Amino acid sequence: MTKMTQAVAIYNANIATNTRAGIIQLFVSELGMSKAGASTYYQTIKSRAGQSAAQAAQARKSKPATMSKGCLDLFAALINDAGNWSGNPPLNANVVTTNADRGYVTHLKKIGFIGTSWDDESRISWVHFLPAGIEYAIENQLAGFDGLHHYYEAAAEILGTVEG
Repeated sequence: MTKMTQAVAIYNANIATNTRAGIIQLFVSELGMSKAGASTYYQTIKSRAGQSAAQAAQARKSKPATMSKGCLDLFAALINDAGNWSGNPPLNANVVTTNADRGYVTHLKKIGFIGTSWDDESRISWVHFLPAGIEYAIENQLAGFDGLHHYYEAAAEILGTVEG
């Protein structure tokens, strides 16, 4: 697993309960980064996620997420595949996205369900489930979610909705 993938996992697990400084400190302590390097990673991950946790929380409060059947099917397939990839499935591996599906990926990002990050080394775009998407998967008992407790324990504690 690349350092960026590890940093994204730390970011996603801590963004709802930690400050910028706290996450940067986690990068330093858990990944052995310099403070400057950790700060750069934080900003890169935040910008790739497309919105702050506060923006995602506000969006959830203002309007419930709506999805077409195709979008829901893609989200459910990604959740189901996540167990094969330590919680962060790549796009176009087991779940192949078509040109039409790219719009679904964009919609899932806009409603705060997923973020994606590009790994230059492997040339793969990885999916990262954000708190709103995790909460949706929990509430709707999406197939495949039960097998992901090793990845979602921190998120479940944040949300207070699932017991480990």
